[in-house]
Amino acid sequence: MIKITKYLLKENILTLFTSPSCTLCEPVKFICEKVVKDFNKKNRSEIKFEQINIFEVEKWKQEYEYRIPVVHINNKEIWSASFNENKLEEVKLKAIIESLES
Repeated sequence: MIKITKYLLKENILTLFTSPSCTLCEPVKFICEKVVKDFNKKNRSEIKFEQINIFEVEKWKQEYEYRIPVVHINNKEIWSASFNENKLEEVKLKAIIESLES
């Protein structure tokens, strides 16, 4: 379950850790892009979206090779694919992002 926590930085960044062969990553990417786009339309602050291919950085490969997709906000992990929760829910991600404005 995603814990809703406030993350305060000057620049808010939503990061998706992925790989070219990740079949779970495309739906998560779609949700991330949609939520960021909706948030940026409605709010004064902006969230940037970035993707990182874990095979391009050894640190990320070691950390996430068997857990992708993984989602961070401002360098803090908020969600990853697991046996308990393998689908990122748009509503939960929206709630976390909207908490940035609080």
